Amino acid sequence: MAWETRKQFTLEDGKSALERYCAYQERCQKEVETKIAALGFRGEAAEVLLLEALQSDWVNDERYARAYARGKFRALGWGKGKILYGLRSKGISSACIDLGLQEIDPQEYEEKALAVAARVWEDVRKLPVFQQKRKVEQVLYQRGFESEWAARTAPGKEEAND
Repeated sequence: MAWETRKQFTLEDGKSALERYCAYQERCQKEVETKIAALGFRGEAAEVLLLEALQSDWVNDERYARAYARGKFRALGWGKGKILYGLRSKGISSACIDLGLQEIDPQEYEEKALAVAARVWEDVRKLPVFQQKRKVEQVLYQRGFESEWAARTAPGKEEAND
């Protein structure tokens, strides 16, 4: 078994690497802590680097939550439930999560839920009505839309007979 030698970073090397890492895209504190550990810093050196990142505003959980919510909603069509779960898994505080979810326009949110429901409805046209409704609800749940949206956007019997 060959031993791998890891590059030893100085504190200044670590700062510049961390600055580049944070400049590339928004990062949360948990991601930065993981990166610091991956660079090989432990203990006091890791704390110094994290403190530098926080003081220099390279890392800001509120800003991250806002960008995450906007991006996942607009680019991937995620609902608030899935975004909430994703932010919680990143260790973001409830206050920051609430601020992030406020970035989503309610009208745009409704339009997105209706668009997803309409697209799924077209895909399952040939199924019996109860299966159509169940499939639409299932896809909306998977996307993170609340149960009230799934129930509201699922087509009724009168729409199935058209």
